[in-house]
Amino acid sequence: MRPLVAIFIVAFAAQHSPGINFAREVRPLLADRCFRCLGPDEGSRQAGLPPTPDEREQFLSDTEPGATRRLVERLLDSTHYGERWGRHWLDAARYSDSDGYEKGLRRDNWFYRDWVVQALNADLEYDEFIVTQVAGDLLPGAGQAERVATGFLRNSMVNEESGADPEQFRVEGLFDRVDAIGKAVLGVTTQCVQCHTHQYDPLTHQDYFGLFAYLDRCNEAIAVVYTDDE
Repeated sequence: MRPLVAIFIVAFAAQHSPGINFAREVRPLLADRCFRCLGPDEGSRQAGLPPTPDEREQFLSDTEPGATRRLVERLLDSTHYGERWGRHWLDAARYSDSDGYEKGLRRDNWFYRDWVVQALNADLEYDEFIVTQVAGDLLPGAGQAERVATGFLRNSMVNEESGADPEQFRVEGLFDRVDAIGKAVLGVTTQCVQCHTHQYDPLTHQDYFGLFAYLDRCNEAIAVVYTDDE
């Protein structure tokens, strides 16, 4: 955000200083920053790239009022918008294409990745976005999409090592889910109250294991999902 703030400071200065040419010095920076924040248009190769020379020239040649707004709206309407910003949520959701630990076996949960991208492109309300991922299978009339969304809670690592205690790593997975809800949804860490209550922490030891107990009662069945072609 700092470079973006700096650009608007320069833009403000350009309005009050005859020594700065807005079209030549500010608009190119603004165009580049919009593309980096929102992702490229449909013709670009992948999300987050700077604009192509043609896209940059298209913006610079648009001298009508509202050119910047039209650029932002066009980028927001791009399907790449969800890809660009979904990456940040997928990091918080511990998304991975492998199970982790020493084997790192393949994990086919790209249905969840695609659900996140589609939800952002559809501008899904934030409360619905969260509720569907935490308890989508419990919603009235829940279908495949709602069950796929609960992949948020199923992104924990899986230990397939010979001799691993299944119950131990089931509980480790529950700890990870509580941690994910704390960091991704509540914006707080939970590892401290896993052991004991801190005087100034917003969560207590009792709060932690109340959420743990709720997740501990969830069915661990693996849902089978299908593509449109299937």
